[in-house]
Amino acid sequence: IIYGFIGKFIGAQGVFFLTPFFAVFGALFFYALIKKVFNKTIAFWSAFLLFTLSAYWYYSAQVFLPNVLFVSLLLAGLYFMIYKRADERFWLLAFSFGSFLIGLALTVRTVEATWVLLLLSILLISYGRERWLARALLFIIFFSVAFLPVLYFNNQLYGDYLTIGYL
Repeated sequence: IIYGFIGKFIGAQGVFFLTPFFAVFGALFFYALIKKVFNKTIAFWSAFLLFTLSAYWYYSAQVFLPNVLFVSLLLAGLYFMIYKRADERFWLLAFSFGSFLIGLALTVRTVEATWVLLLLSILLISYGRERWLARALLFIIFFSVAFLPVLYFNNQLYGDYLTIGYL
């Protein structure tokens, strides 16, 4: 869904470069996430080692492979969800955008929903102690907005919103 939507704007030839673009995008958010948790030195060497990982190069060279897009969107979503800023409105926007990106990540690979939602509930409990209900509602709203196209296309293809094509 995501590749097709972007392909309408950049053309058929540009779609072949999307997976490597998302791989670089994911590595930059990996660096930013590690820097937020640890420090700049550890983040730099972690991102450097990620770029030297042969499996990462292999997966990013495969056109339309959903793993790279999934991991990139998940890393970006996690980064924005734990982003802290003194300005309350900016935090609200970052958390909402992070929830939307995680919803997009799960539109790419819905099979990963179990462990991703478990990870998010642990993050919500550990990071969101003061207003966890507001954060949970905000997450559900923006996650649902990003996930609605999957339900729509499931209904169009299989005749039911919750039917999947794996079985």
